[in-house]
Amino acid sequence: MFVNRRLIFAVSVFLVGVSASIGGAFAQPASEPGAGLSPVDVVRSQLRGLQSNDENNGGIAIAFNFASPGNRQMTGPLSRFAAMLSQAYPELLNHRSARILKQQVEADEATIAVLIESKDRAFYNYVFRLTRQTAAQTNDLCAGCWMTDGVFRESAGQSI
Repeated sequence: MFVNRRLIFAVSVFLVGVSASIGGAFAQPASEPGAGLSPVDVVRSQLRGLQSNDENNGGIAIAFNFASPGNRQMTGPLSRFAAMLSQAYPELLNHRSARILKQQVEADEATIAVLIESKDRAFYNYVFRLTRQTAAQTNDLCAGCWMTDGVFRESAGQSI
């Protein structure tokens, strides 16, 4: 029986270590766009930033980093973007959890459906719309990067 407990403990420690190393490789969100990021990576990075937003709006700044140039033109600068999020989408800030429900990627456009559990435990459906940026759109800074063109709160039952 002692051997069985020792074996179970050893296997448990091994699995936790493997899980942490695998999860760690994928769980680290990016803080800025990169051509190697998928649309889901971008949305997860934005959500992680918004979830951990602080008094200096550091999380909102991360989300803003992934806004497409067209989106930034409509919602920027950062101070305006932060005010818009705080007023129109407060449930995104410091939310409890987020779950990717569905993703649809066709050529250079992507739509990601997300379920948000707000800090007050209410649930909201959101849709993130992204496009893969060209060199011209990003002034040669991020050709091939997926960036968010818009985020929309959806009514329950609507789908992408």
